[in-house]
Amino acid sequence: MARFRCIKCGEPPDGFLFESDLPACPRCYASGPLHIVQLVDVHFVVMDAKGPIQGAQGRQYVACQRKREYLLLHTMDTFGAATDDPSVVTCRSCRGTKEWQAAASLDPSIALREAQQERLRKIMASDCCG
Repeated sequence: MARFRCIKCGEPPDGFLFESDLPACPRCYASGPLHIVQLVDVHFVVMDAKGPIQGAQGRQYVACQRKREYLLLHTMDTFGAATDDPSVVTCRSCRGTKEWQAAASLDPSIALREAQQERLRKIMASDCCG
């Protein structure tokens, strides 16, 4: 299952976010690349001397898959997006880890943005396309 954004239901960076096996909006039924954009998750990277991945700044691991030994295997692999900046992480699994939560707690703007996005989700859920 992949994550998508329908830009017919709202201009980027907003729009309607949904998970599906197919790129078709469950609200307005739009499909195709003019209206539906597949999203790539940004994962949280944790620096750790025992991490399985050797990066430019040292050994590290991906928070949601501690034993993963690589980020990207080939050009079609969507796992390549990763950062140590908790404010741009979109992977729900990474955001659920204690490592991400500890890093995010140091930045109050993350909690503020989360609250704003939750309010926007509630608004978008009430009316899709006007």
